[in-house]
Amino acid sequence: EILSNEQTGILVEAGMINQMIGNIVELLNNQEKSCRLAYNAFNEVRKYDWNNVGPEYISLYTSLLQ
Repeated sequence: EILSNEQTGILVEAGMINQMIGNIVELLNNQEKSCRLAYNAFNEVRKYDWNNVGPEYISLYTSLLQ
């Protein structure tokens, strides 16, 4: 998974509006946690950058065509 609760983001059950509001308020009041989640999330999504996954797809498609 790309999103890991409390590591790269915060998971909230669908429809749990008060929980989501509480998490938003917590992030607004806790700059250290907010920055840590943002830093971790940025590093996680970099794994899926085309420069990283593109060659893997090209290799896969090339092997399928042979």
